[in-house]
Amino acid sequence: MNLFGFLRQRPAFTTRQFAHAQGVSLSSASRKLKTLSHGASAPLIAVTRGVWAQPQHASFTPYGLVPLLLGNEQGYISLLSALQRHGVISQIPQVIQVATTGHGRKLECAAGSYEFFHFDSRMIRGGMEWLDLAMPYGLATAEKALLDALYLSVRKGQRFSRFPELDLSVLEEKKFMALLRAQVTLGVLRKAILKKWESLRG
Repeated sequence: MNLFGFLRQRPAFTTRQFAHAQGVSLSSASRKLKTLSHGASAPLIAVTRGVWAQPQHASFTPYGLVPLLLGNEQGYISLLSALQRHGVISQIPQVIQVATTGHGRKLECAAGSYEFFHFDSRMIRGGMEWLDLAMPYGLATAEKALLDALYLSVRKGQRFSRFPELDLSVLEEKKFMALLRAQVTLGVLRKAILKKWESLRG
């Protein structure tokens, strides 16, 4: 595929994907991409090592960068970001929050701000939907996003101890409870989450 055809089809991509499509080595691909990312009118930005994006592309969305940023980790958009997407909260978070099996970290780049929260692998199973868009990504269901937030609030103490105003009518209690039983096996943690759930319900 020629260079311009590749860029038309890919709002974001990795150096490896570019190298494979162009039939060049990783080092040659990296040099070419660095050239394309220089200058005020450059079509590309370097998001992080090995990940590139075209924010002006018609199909670009910062949410769609998440699978590339996760790499080999399992994960999806969750917590306040997912709650807002589902209409549980109205306030748009300034940072895209991601649940991951990898280490917790933050990333600030020209394409957006991201915060990754570490979860045990059993917490990553279930409660996520894959959005098959031009830039596909995983999004926690409303119930799962709230469970993830409550889980962190009882584990970390300070994070998510307070929430914006929540519209709990969007959530299905049966789905929330099923996820809680399946993913939180430690009784002490489950009781603490249930206590937080009841306090939110008033």
